[in-house]
Amino acid sequence: MFSKTVKYKDFNGNQKTQEFYFHITKMEFVAMGFSNLEARVKRMMATNDQLELLNEFKAIIDMSAGMRSEDGERFIKTPDAKNELLYSAAYDELLFELCTDAKAASDFINKLVPDEMVKEMTTKFEANSKSSPPMIIDGSDDDDTPQWEREGRAPTRKELTEMNRDQLLYATQHKLMQKSAGA
Repeated sequence: MFSKTVKYKDFNGNQKTQEFYFHITKMEFVAMGFSNLEARVKRMMATNDQLELLNEFKAIIDMSAGMRSEDGERFIKTPDAKNELLYSAAYDELLFELCTDAKAASDFINKLVPDEMVKEMTTKFEANSKSSPPMIIDGSDDDDTPQWEREGRAPTRKELTEMNRDQLLYATQHKLMQKSAGA
């Protein structure tokens, strides 16, 4: 979990400064296939695809925004907790910053998915792959390599949602390995 301070003008024209909280769990990280998130954001910034970048950050913020409980034991992502940011002028300011400032975008992603999480998951997946038999991805005898891997790209959301547990673990492990190798 991390906090980000956003300066903005509210809808009454008053200058405000507010702290917002963001958190992604390990399982959200795995399920969303965001292991190559920083590389995707950098690629989008480099190609100036502002619409793709905007949509990516909207999804990231929607998934990760919330509130820390008073006792620090929980991170609350109810609609009410998220709406504190999503329906404020601060949301527009935050999106604008992330879409126009490569350093701010990189810092946000690095705080959301810290290197320690990537390293821990890479270690666990490597250990699991050494003790597991080779995985059959699509069940065919011809080529066990998934389409997204043959095409040298990340799986689409549709492909991710259609994967079974083993396929999802394979996809995540594959991307984590690339990130840890510096790809």
